[in-house]
Amino acid sequence: MFVDITDFKSALAVENILTPYKKGRLSSDKKTRLPKEKITPEVCLEVLKSTNYARNIKDMLQCIDEIIDDASASEQINLKYIVLSTFERREQPFEVVEIGENIAERLRFEWDLRRLIYVADEEKRAWYEKPQDGEYLLSAPNIKRARILVDDAMTSQNLQKFDKMTVYNFFAYKVEDCVLPEVLEFPSSSSMEFHDDDFSHVKKWHFNVNMRKVKLFNCKNVQMDLDVAQCDVFEVHDCDLQGVNNIILKDGVEACFDNVQNFPSNLDISKCQKVQFCDCDFAKFDNVQFRDNANVTLSSCYNFPQDFSSCRKVKLENCRLNSKQLLRFRDNAEVTLENMYHLSKMIDFSNCSSVTSSFCDLSSLDYLCFQDGAQVSFMHTTLPEHVDVSHCSKVHMYECDFKWVKRFVFQNKKQMDDWRIKFPENWKGEIVFADGEKQNDLNLAFVAKTHGGR
Repeated sequence: MFVDITDFKSALAVENILTPYKKGRLSSDKKTRLPKEKITPEVCLEVLKSTNYARNIKDMLQCIDEIIDDASASEQINLKYIVLSTFERREQPFEVVEIGENIAERLRFEWDLRRLIYVADEEKRAWYEKPQDGEYLLSAPNIKRARILVDDAMTSQNLQKFDKMTVYNFFAYKVEDCVLPEVLEFPSSSSMEFHDDDFSHVKKWHFNVNMRKVKLFNCKNVQMDLDVAQCDVFEVHDCDLQGVNNIILKDGVEACFDNVQNFPSNLDISKCQKVQFCDCDFAKFDNVQFRDNANVTLSSCYNFPQDFSSCRKVKLENCRLNSKQLLRFRDNAEVTLENMYHLSKMIDFSNCSSVTSSFCDLSSLDYLCFQDGAQVSFMHTTLPEHVDVSHCSKVHMYECDFKWVKRFVFQNKKQMDDWRIKFPENWKGEIVFADGEKQNDLNLAFVAKTHGGR
């Protein structure tokens, strides 16, 4: 909805309108301020009819940003149209666009916003073809700070006949189901996505220094070095990288490799601050070393490394472990296991500050113990013969299987009472207190009744 400026007000006058929502109204004694009020669509509409001054518009969007998550469904719909109206046929600076996109992403109308910005009439179409120079240009003429996405601008295009493709003045762009030319240039983009594209003719790509995200989805015939050394986020989904000799990553990058075949053997994972592998086989990796304090997630992976001694957070989902190697974690590591079966006996959780297990079978372990102050949460987990939680600061167990447990160690009876762990009535094991007490001839029916789950 386009909102024209029909009741112009000065920047100071608009500032006075926004003050109750930015800072709060002054109290009656003029010495303190009352709590900030929630901005309403009516106030926003008044602002839009009064000005397009960047500072006022930024303040208005920040007020919306503060309340949007807690707003009702009807309020969110009205504020959505206010945000869209802020950019319809109105040029906004980069910092205002950022706030608008942040709101749009949370309410899931980011594509509506990006399609809208500065694409208001035929004279400012977001793309045009210029074949005389052997280039395919995507551009927004006469617009310096546009963030534009046109859904069908680069869908099902055969660009093989061109020497190169150059994308200008796009901060985010998506290329889908295209045959790409030899050279790809993105001098002003900050985010690029390639979906179902054919890279068989591509020899190189060039990104500007502001490129932050590059994502490949089901792309074919990728045969070049993937240089994403300036990107903060790099993702590859459902691709075969057999023709790729090298992937150049930025130090501290967040990376995701989902169902990727034929990794280059020299992929340097140690650059990744956060890395996720899904449905990947590590068999051809020459050497896998994770970054210090890395956050690592492995899901349905094979032949993966057993040494996580440098990782701060480790999450393993539906992975098969090598029973001949010790699975090690660093001091104070946070470990999460989900749907893990056929586990190795050689897993050591004793250095972990946090261990979470859900739908796992830990019965193959000889012993389960934890470091001082560890927090442990087990849900739908089969426990091993010996479990020692005496050093833990917090333990939660829900619907766990005790059929293999012979010995369960608490620090003392108070700890057992506080955590109220539910033991089965027919359980034949024993409860031991590490401070010297020992509970023999345990009436397990009594324990199950008095220490039932929370």
